[in-house]
Amino acid sequence: MSLGPGTVMRAALRAVQQAGELLESQEVARQVFGYPTIADVPSSRAAGVRRALRALIRRGEIEELGRDWEGGRRKWGTHAEAEKARARSAQVCAFIARREAKQSAKQAPKLEVR
Repeated sequence: MSLGPGTVMRAALRAVQQAGELLESQEVARQVFGYPTIADVPSSRAAGVRRALRALIRRGEIEELGRDWEGGRRKWGTHAEAEKARARSAQVCAFIARREAKQSAKQAPKLEVR
């Protein structure tokens, strides 16, 4: 029988909720265990935090946004922060699509065969 969320899980949830932005698991581990830099976090501690973060996802308390975000590392955050990030991503994709459409429209007359 489960005794509920453990110390690491509660601390990880608190760190993600208080951050106000998406965090990498290494940053969550740094905050949970109080290390001065991410480089100081031992791999065993980081692995424990990743397990706690995955458990929080299963409980529906946070979201994981995958590796497609800045730096190719997984990002974790609250539902509100995840939604903001998805909205920003959609805006960027729409901007890029508009810019590429304008560029191809400018180049279309140059590509016509005479």
